[in-house]
Amino acid sequence: MSRKTSTKDPKARTSVVMARGPQPAAVASSDSNRLLWLVALALCALTLIVFLQTAHFDFINFDDDRYVSEHPIISKGLTLDGIKYAFTSYRYFYWHPVTWLSHMLDCQLFGLNAGWHHLTNVVLHIANVLLVFFVLLRLTGACWRSALVAALCAVHPLRVESVAWVAERKDLLAGLFWMLTIWMYVGYVRGHKAKKEYLLSLLMFLLAVMSKPTVVTLPFALLLLDYWPLERWPSTSIVSLLKEKIPFFVLSGFSSVITYIGQKQDGSVADVSKFAPGTHYGNVFLSYALYLRDLMWPRSLSVLYPYPLSIPGQTVLLSVAILATITALVFWRLRKSPYLVMGWLWFVGVLVPMSGIVASGGAARADRFTYIPAIGIFVMIVWGVSAAAMRYSVPRYVLASVSILVVSLLAAQSWVQVGYWSDSESLYKRSIAITGRNPILNFNLGAALDRKHRFQEAEVYYRQTLLEDPGFRNGYTKLGINLLEQGRHREGLDLLGRRVRLWPEDPEGIYNLAIGLEQMDRVPEAIQAFQKALLLGLPEPYVAPAHASLGQLWLVSGQNQAALKEIETALTTQPDLLEARINRALALATLGRRQESAEELARLRESNPNDQRIVRVWQYVQSQLKANAN
Repeated sequence: MSRKTSTKDPKARTSVVMARGPQPAAVASSDSNRLLWLVALALCALTLIVFLQTAHFDFINFDDDRYVSEHPIISKGLTLDGIKYAFTSYRYFYWHPVTWLSHMLDCQLFGLNAGWHHLTNVVLHIANVLLVFFVLLRLTGACWRSALVAALCAVHPLRVESVAWVAERKDLLAGLFWMLTIWMYVGYVRGHKAKKEYLLSLLMFLLAVMSKPTVVTLPFALLLLDYWPLERWPSTSIVSLLKEKIPFFVLSGFSSVITYIGQKQDGSVADVSKFAPGTHYGNVFLSYALYLRDLMWPRSLSVLYPYPLSIPGQTVLLSVAILATITALVFWRLRKSPYLVMGWLWFVGVLVPMSGIVASGGAARADRFTYIPAIGIFVMIVWGVSAAAMRYSVPRYVLASVSILVVSLLAAQSWVQVGYWSDSESLYKRSIAITGRNPILNFNLGAALDRKHRFQEAEVYYRQTLLEDPGFRNGYTKLGINLLEQGRHREGLDLLGRRVRLWPEDPEGIYNLAIGLEQMDRVPEAIQAFQKALLLGLPEPYVAPAHASLGQLWLVSGQNQAALKEIETALTTQPDLLEARINRALALATLGRRQESAEELARLRESNPNDQRIVRVWQYVQSQLKANAN
């Protein structure tokens, strides 16, 4: 396909110049390093104005607890066991060791001070914003257009979720290594195919894949850049360009397989059979259309958009029509405005792994999924408006004023949106007000209120969860435990038992029933329930607590040898369970191994000097030792 343009039409020549932009050498001679760093400083300041408030925010109980604050391995910081876990775990959908290591490093440096974890996210986001600026500048030589795209990436409200949510560190790390991959790749292309830059770009892509597997589309993004602005295609055959990227495609394939296995093991591949026919794939087209709406008008944003039970056929057809129309228009402008095709296919293609073609989790779409894809839309808008402004001789000060106004309005909206992330309660109430039906967030809000001992308020949200989704298993459990906390024991046990009756082979349900029975001092029934839960294959996080509870129940029953066996099994997999260590000391004492018991208690007293349970057992063991001596 030829890119030649007739010299008879000066407007056409102008359009092509605006599409391609000046070459980097031109930028070096016209824009001083001082100007570039002033732009970079302005981008940093802009990002900080919006996101620095997160330094005062807490963790939320939506993945932050599972990823960091309550994770038994990650929360300990950098350890050999943690590093092993990072590279071997499929927990929570993904194999992403770089993300795990990042969280471990934060815990090592800052403990569980949530503010510092949030600030790490902010620093990573600033790094990504600067990389967007310098990568686009390196690609196109267009300083101010690159700066505007970077500013949109910095403060668009759809960016809030990825930055203000500690658990979404993976978005930021993936974005960082994605942009570094492109930086190295451009160096490879512009450096006459230097092997060093090629290998570095491959290494950066590997790190991106190990941060979040959804970056598997990056090889396709490189092909788009080969078309514009690198202009390698069609002068270089597509076959040659594809061969060049075979190592990238191999890494993408490896990551895709690992991710699918992890999702199957974690049970996160959604069962689409419960939705109305056509809803699953209809949601794919609808989500694309809604992403475009939110990029243009980001007003009603939620941390979770529940999967629709049905979608009207006309809504799907309208979404398809919008996407088809935009696709036709950008290809119609293929020769004169190649950035439109690149930007549009970047947006559509990079979103594919998160589009819902393979449904996972309970979300129809998510703001965070646009962290990298939105760059394509921003390029389309900025380069397109710039070309139109030149075509119609719009004064530069008008263009600059409009750009500053748009960025300022987006920053103000983002600042407000960030504020909702200050704690779980404010975030969920805001999101539920926007989405309406939302069983997952009602459940999470109930759990957040439970932690504040606001049990009656929490009960309302748990009941709303089950009203909206009667198949929400954990809703029965949390409501049952909530009622037990309120002293409504019969109702609580009934709810826990109802989950077991509905799903009799569900080990988590049986485990939670066992906890309820234990609280009610129904020891024989609790022992049977814990044993059955373990026999059915209780998930890893519950195994050690189940053995520890069994040990305590055997102690109460006077079965001290059985108690010691269960307790030591628990401590083998989770050696820092304080209650289990106390019970181990007590079991040793009752079995006559008082010296071992005293040594264990001495270690416990050293690390927990004010724990009254340890003091009481210590006093008991000391009295036994004295009696034995006499």
